[in-house]
Amino acid sequence: MTAGDIEEGDNAREPSTVVTDLMDEPGSLFNATRSPRENRHMSFVDYTPPPTRSIKPPAKFKLWFMVLFCVFFADWFASEAHILKWLQDNLGFSFNGSLFVLLGTIVGVLVFAMFDILTFCLRIKIGGEWYGLGRWLKQPRIKWIHEYDNAFMDLVAGLVVVLEDGIAMFNVAPPPKNDKPKFFDSDKSTADHEVVLKIENRIKVGKDAEYLHWKDRIIKQGCHSRPGMLSSETETIKDDIKGNTYVVYLKFDSLDHLNDYMNSPVRERLVRKLQPILAVPSVVQLQKDRVLPDAFTDLCTTQGSAVPARLPKKWKVWWLTTLGLFFTVLITNATIFDHYFEEYDINDMASRVQALFRVFCNTWINTYVMTPFLTMTFGAWLKRGQEERKAHEPWRSLNDGFATIWGKVALAFLFYGGCALAWIIEDASQKLSSFFHHLYNAKWAYRMLS
Repeated sequence: MTAGDIEEGDNAREPSTVVTDLMDEPGSLFNATRSPRENRHMSFVDYTPPPTRSIKPPAKFKLWFMVLFCVFFADWFASEAHILKWLQDNLGFSFNGSLFVLLGTIVGVLVFAMFDILTFCLRIKIGGEWYGLGRWLKQPRIKWIHEYDNAFMDLVAGLVVVLEDGIAMFNVAPPPKNDKPKFFDSDKSTADHEVVLKIENRIKVGKDAEYLHWKDRIIKQGCHSRPGMLSSETETIKDDIKGNTYVVYLKFDSLDHLNDYMNSPVRERLVRKLQPILAVPSVVQLQKDRVLPDAFTDLCTTQGSAVPARLPKKWKVWWLTTLGLFFTVLITNATIFDHYFEEYDINDMASRVQALFRVFCNTWINTYVMTPFLTMTFGAWLKRGQEERKAHEPWRSLNDGFATIWGKVALAFLFYGGCALAWIIEDASQKLSSFFHHLYNAKWAYRMLS
């Protein structure tokens, strides 16, 4: 592994445990910063990554509010265009079949187009900073702090946690940590040669004195007190903005002594003490720099976990969300709406008010119950591999969405424009039919009177 293979910040990872001889790689970054004491020796890299900063998706109540708003208006357009009736009368679908096709169409438009369009349009630039829907969604969660310790405030605090993070029963336990110690290996012919270990760390601005004290301790306690340590050398790469980078070269007389040092409990304790002074981006900055996907994709993040490095494929999000909404609508129609709408005279209210009640309940249950349950069940299927072949169109768009905003606008226009056209034609035909009906009645009445 060369120094160029090392990743920093939130993407830091453990270096490979395979030993690499860098002497024959004149183009490597390692050779560009080679210490004079490294020459003619096998070289290894020991990189201690900064503590991981996990980025959570936006609070669930924010995502639910976006879903509620978008689904309500999409349902409004679809209802006025009588898409359900058209599917049943012209394509012979059953009611449930028509409902599934309609929900799939609405979810597809929202996942592939509408959420991104809203985030793009509902923003304003003031003083070089963008404000709007995207900034609101990216704000980190606020820990609920209450002044008085009583049952009522505990209840309110618990409610806030549920609204932000979801119901805890759907949280998935994090994977076990890999505590396997680092171990460098080599062929037997070079195992007894002198080896150089390169330790590289970027330190927070203003923490250089603490690091130098730590470095002295790890050299004295972790190295010189152990057999096989020959010499040490330090280089400094200055950076007043991101923090200075310190490179320490430790020379050992053999690979066995190097591995003894790597697995020593003294080194392990000292490395833990290093974590607080390593440079790492703040959660607020990471959240601010994150490119937001659509709301349904963020809802399909495994509950209780951070946002994955690679988001699920959009067509999988579409399929899982459509299934969740479909089953939610079937359950609520059979158990809640038929009874309570009649019980509280909601059936006598305006159709849009009834639709608001239905969309409110269905989207809330889908956001806080159905989607977390499906994500917990099919999490392995949703998870995207780190390495996969580059897809070509149309598979690339199905996996990652449209590359430009104009593709999203075209899809949204196709749905909303088509519904609006059908709505206008239907309304005009009803008015024209009513006009001819009244004209016929007037003509008949005139004949009776004459």
